[in-house]
Amino acid sequence: MPSRKNDKLSQIVFRKNANCLATAVVLLGVTGLLVFLARRYPSAVESVYRPFSRFALNGLAWVAQVVPVSLAEILLYLVIAAGLVAVVYLLIRLIKGPRRLSALVGWLARVLAAGSVFVFAFYLLWGLNYHAPKLSETLSLPVQPRTAEELAALTKYLAEKANALSAQVQRDENGSVVLSDWDEVAKAVAEEFSKTTGRPEVAVKPVLFSKGLSMMQVTGVFSPYTGEANVNRDNVASDLPFTMAHEMAHRYAIAPENEANFFAFYTLHESDNPLLSYSAHLAALRSAHNALASANASLASEIAATYDERVIADIREYNRHWAQYEGKVAEVSTKVYNTYLITQGQESGIRSYGEMVDLLLAWFASEAR
Repeated sequence: MPSRKNDKLSQIVFRKNANCLATAVVLLGVTGLLVFLARRYPSAVESVYRPFSRFALNGLAWVAQVVPVSLAEILLYLVIAAGLVAVVYLLIRLIKGPRRLSALVGWLARVLAAGSVFVFAFYLLWGLNYHAPKLSETLSLPVQPRTAEELAALTKYLAEKANALSAQVQRDENGSVVLSDWDEVAKAVAEEFSKTTGRPEVAVKPVLFSKGLSMMQVTGVFSPYTGEANVNRDNVASDLPFTMAHEMAHRYAIAPENEANFFAFYTLHESDNPLLSYSAHLAALRSAHNALASANASLASEIAATYDERVIADIREYNRHWAQYEGKVAEVSTKVYNTYLITQGQESGIRSYGEMVDLLLAWFASEAR
């Protein structure tokens, strides 16, 4: 016959499990409601949620700045370690007992509760920005179908700018672009970004395990939980300032990848710092050239013949660098991230990176000429 002590213990365990499940149900329900409302009322996302998101993320970034390394990366490693310990603990309980079923149910309830907290926090702080009005609307850029000739004009313009800037950036004895100092460049990007946002911006942080990101072909990661814009240091110098600005665009509550790419270009292209402006124009040129090559290969070849040899060398260096990391890890990472983008309403998935060209064309038609 079970003792009163065992009955009381069972009741306590039951209440804890019930509380965990209730927490998960409530948080996931509220999250689902927020996403539904955001999709239904994008104007409210722009007028109410996005200002809150920008304020919260910027505040978190300033607090996280106290830690010299990426706090998000450290927390990730701690979460992974805690998860492994939890799995080992569960296996031990399932093997040795007692109350195996109760242990499994309790473990699942706690995992579900913890996961619901992370999901809720993600959407509370940042995730609803995926449902804000398009950046073309907020910047009044006339995105519309364009001809191959218009795309060629954009590509030629970007090539001319990149050609001129390529001679102004610092290079090593092999002709490769070099960073004088990571922290100085990160600070310069933040200062340039502040001119557009109108607020003091926190500089990006380098990822300690950058090689791991390179294997997944990821150039940077934004953490809404800490407000940190984290950048993979294992990248060519000519692309780093643009990548820094891209991750900072995410912190500025610009969620879609194509929009973050364009905003990175938009904030850096007029910089007095040659490296920052060159990085922006070179990234835009790569995207425009690829789009033009698909639309009209002969026009693309004609314009490519005008590229400065330093521009050609920098593009080849970029391609060689990332080609070395192609493989199964990168394929899996791409598929996972592609699925994530689609779940956030980015129907073209990872191809949305290429849609930056639509914004560039609209900008070129209204501002650059």
